Amino acid sequence: MEYNEFYNKNERYYHNIFHVNRLLEEYKKHKEEFKKEYIDYNEDDLITAIKWHDSFYEIGNSENEVRSALLYKDNVEKAKQSVVDIIESTALSNKVFDTNEKKIMHDLDYCAFKDVNYFRITSKLIRNEAIELGNYDEILVIDNQIKFYKKLLEKPMYLTKTYSKYNEVVKNNLVIIINELIEIRLEMGE
Repeated sequence: MEYNEFYNKNERYYHNIFHVNRLLEEYKKHKEEFKKEYIDYNEDDLITAIKWHDSFYEIGNSENEVRSALLYKDNVEKAKQSVVDIIESTALSNKVFDTNEKKIMHDLDYCAFKDVNYFRITSKLIRNEAIELGNYDEILVIDNQIKFYKKLLEKPMYLTKTYSKYNEVVKNNLVIIINELIEIRLEMGE
């Protein structure tokens, strides 16, 4: 099976083929900057990891990244451990970005945060996934998003020089989205 077939297996609001294509577009847009910054990164491994990184996705499953890496290994004839490592590095719990490919992957995976309108859409789509596909309570989802975004305010978002120029923009965008979520939450009551 090709990677894109996994993204079409179930209805997803955000973790879908459009997200993968957005990352690929974003990579192409900044490719020359990345090449100047990291002359020795493996572009093929990075692109493969982008394509497979959300091939498995279940709401609230802490094994999404590991399962995506397994899908890659099970479906690519000459699967590489380096690609598996990049895919697994996209886990929220990951704090080790010890290769240039992992740093670039991290920044691409969070590219939505640098554009407030795209971030707003992304935030809503992720909320829809959790509420409609995961059967989570909307208030709980909003509260968790607020908590997560506040945590992101504690440190710079991006790891590469290419993206670090957006760190202040991201902080401002996070504040905007947090305030919008608080407003939504207040309108809902409780």
